[in-house]
Amino acid sequence: MKKEMLLPKYEDVLLQCFLFSGFSAERLALALSGRGEIVAFNAGQTIFSPHSFKRAVGIFLQGKAQAETAAEGRIVVLNRFQPPMMFGAAAVFRQAQEYVTQVTAKTRCRVLFLTDEELDAIFREDFDAARNYISFLSERIAFLNRKIDSFTKGSAEEKMALYLHDQCVGRTGHFSITCSPTRLSRELGVSRATVYRALDRFCQLGYIRRDGAQLCILNARGLLDWREPEQQ
Repeated sequence: MKKEMLLPKYEDVLLQCFLFSGFSAERLALALSGRGEIVAFNAGQTIFSPHSFKRAVGIFLQGKAQAETAAEGRIVVLNRFQPPMMFGAAAVFRQAQEYVTQVTAKTRCRVLFLTDEELDAIFREDFDAARNYISFLSERIAFLNRKIDSFTKGSAEEKMALYLHDQCVGRTGHFSITCSPTRLSRELGVSRATVYRALDRFCQLGYIRRDGAQLCILNARGLLDWREPEQQ
């Protein structure tokens, strides 16, 4: 783990983060003036764990990581991170003594940490940042409600729509993710035929665009709201 100074080369990444949605480069520089700490992690290093974490949010500037937990003797992947995604929202303003998962670097990563006090100051100085943060939390609540609903009565395709939406957290605009049909089939526990059928449907609806193992997310909200059409 290595601490670094905030470098201008990360400006484009930060402007894509939901927290600074709608910001100009000058406005971003003002919000982060004298704030934040960039920390580098090597592949395999723990970034956050249940008993070792910061009262801060982290924004990925470089690299890939994943949130994971142990269940029945195996590691379950809960989420995957890459720039400009954020983690730590569940801990930054809570007084809990444990973090909810473990976040592990899968490649060399650089993360910008903003403490609770720094976020407070940013929110006081620029309400749009606070609004963006509230919008993010609202989206997470909507996502969790949909996920609970899918556990009880959702189809395999609805679960897949939610999985793809979860890859969108903390990003704005259109972007691509690496997500092969084989990986989707394995992680969701559904057949490859179901995966291909769902991908074709989401392409037709304009929610995604496929390019081999790359999926371009065009409409994250559409994925969150999608329901299996009722049979007549």
